[in-house]
Amino acid sequence: MSLFDRIEKLRNKPEGARKRTAILGAFLVTGIIAIIWLSIVFVTKKEVKEEIYYSPFSIIKEIINK
Repeated sequence: MSLFDRIEKLRNKPEGARKRTAILGAFLVTGIIAIIWLSIVFVTKKEVKEEIYYSPFSIIKEIINK
């Protein structure tokens, strides 16, 4: 069954069923985006903890002292 066939079947359904399908689809897409976003945030936080941060003033002080 192609996507166009599914859309046509959905068009023939009552308005309540179409709204439920739209809301379910919106939640599904939002959930997938949230899962991807959270996985990226937690992976980058782990990498950030391992890096050493230098303050701008310490870098300037280092340049002046050389």
